[in-house]
Amino acid sequence: MVNILTNTLNICKIIDSEFAVSFENGEKVYSEIKREIGNHGKVILSFAGISKAIPAFFSFLILVPEDFEGSQIRDLIEFKDMSEDHENIIDMVIVHTQKYHQDPEAYNSTFGSMLEI
Repeated sequence: MVNILTNTLNICKIIDSEFAVSFENGEKVYSEIKREIGNHGKVILSFAGISKAIPAFFSFLILVPEDFEGSQIRDLIEFKDMSEDHENIIDMVIVHTQKYHQDPEAYNSTFGSMLEI
């Protein structure tokens, strides 16, 4: 039996804020996630101390299947200490990530114009 070590990353400590509201902060967190998955195969992401999070912050999740050979997000990242709102946002982002990876061209033609500012 293989023993997979996991490390817990605290979002609040990584971004030095209780507000997970920017794409750039999501990139900081994803950099740490990639390192930990590379070292341990899985990571626990803690929302302890996070009072607000928005979908833009979680846009890094779309990279997981690309960077880890089609792996499912929840196979590599365990989410804990989150509010119901945070959980709903993550679920929504994961659904959109799956749709994107099934057919990126169709997804972009449907949602791409909504994402452009």
